[in-house]
Amino acid sequence: MADLPPLNHQDAILQYISSNFVSVKESDKTFYKGHLEFVVTNLIKNMKDVDIFFCTMFQRDEVAGSFWDGLKIGKPVEFDKNFVLRLPRCFMNSIQFLPALPSFVLVNVKRGFADLQRSDKWEQYKGHPHYSSSGRAPPAGARPRRPLPGPSGRRPNLPRKIESWLDRDGNIISDKVRFWMESVIVRAVDSFPSYSNAGWSYKLSTRKAGPAMTVEVEINPGSRQFNIDIVPAFEFQPAAWPKHIRPYPKNIPDAVWHVVPKPIKPNESESGANRSNYGPDIQWRLSFHNQESYRIHDKFHLKAVLKLIKKMRDVKLDQDMLCSYAIKTVFLWEMDDHDDSFWQRGLSVTFLHMLNVLVKFLRSGNLPFYWQKEHNLLGKLKEVQRDQLFRTVQRIQNQIHHGLRNEDWLVIAREILTDEEFHQLEGSFDI
Repeated sequence: MADLPPLNHQDAILQYISSNFVSVKESDKTFYKGHLEFVVTNLIKNMKDVDIFFCTMFQRDEVAGSFWDGLKIGKPVEFDKNFVLRLPRCFMNSIQFLPALPSFVLVNVKRGFADLQRSDKWEQYKGHPHYSSSGRAPPAGARPRRPLPGPSGRRPNLPRKIESWLDRDGNIISDKVRFWMESVIVRAVDSFPSYSNAGWSYKLSTRKAGPAMTVEVEINPGSRQFNIDIVPAFEFQPAAWPKHIRPYPKNIPDAVWHVVPKPIKPNESESGANRSNYGPDIQWRLSFHNQESYRIHDKFHLKAVLKLIKKMRDVKLDQDMLCSYAIKTVFLWEMDDHDDSFWQRGLSVTFLHMLNVLVKFLRSGNLPFYWQKEHNLLGKLKEVQRDQLFRTVQRIQNQIHHGLRNEDWLVIAREILTDEEFHQLEGSFDI
């Protein structure tokens, strides 16, 4: 970028783009967040009503995805939620995370389950597959330690339920947990397809979308709509951090991390480092949303530049070829090479720098998963797709550099905005 002229006008232009075409409007944020919270609260209640095991295992819903990180662009009509599930303590005490495909692990509870079977407690679990033989309704006047969701106060037989999710080696089968969660969501929505609250009405439906079950919500049907992508997750403390990946960052406070049952696509496990001796149905994707959120928080222009590149992607590229998480990963890697002052530079200088970093990753055809570099986030693409992606982004970069050398101060805007948005911006700047 040393051959480029001073970027006198670019920061103001990029700030205008960020404010008018990229950032989520506060009014939209407040509107959709309020409706989301009401729907999720009622959905969870209904899921507990239709499934005793969900009632027992559910801990809380936890945010995930770009909206909660402040990286959402446009209207906030898609939300990601992890429904965190609780494993019995006897399994947690001796759980093992075995390396599988890069960025995936096996969740093995063989030791804990064997210890339970050898204990006196097993007598109450080995009979009925759904309810334990203890924990019947307490005597009149007695106060139970926790609510008993089963009929007549009988506790769900959680160890037997989890046993049905295990393979013969004691690994929790991710597909079975995912299918079970999907069935609970569908049953809850089918049983309670509509809500109303304070003059608002909501109509719910479900559809399958990748690893998530999507709940589609119509507000005052025919008016506005938003979607909730729900994924089950197990959470663990930093003390259980897998030993075969990047160590827990020293500058990040202790925070839980998760595994989620993300299906493995065939082209993700066909070659090189992405080979595994384990079937895809027992592998769990590592998820470090809390750690990543902390890393990118309060880093001056980092989020604004990241969203500008996402905007460029949305306008110029196929979103399936360069997902939002891949773009965030580019920034995670670059943060390793700079202190916070780097992100205090002007928007235009930082944007051009990060565009160049992205081009370098795309040229190599390899964008390593930040937490385990053996996983190439571009590996799901065919070679011809990776080459096409690189050439498209390189062309955009070349167009921008050519325009700036010729003092075309609207060239970045032209490359990242729709025609309609560009004409609106053009009328706002006298350059």
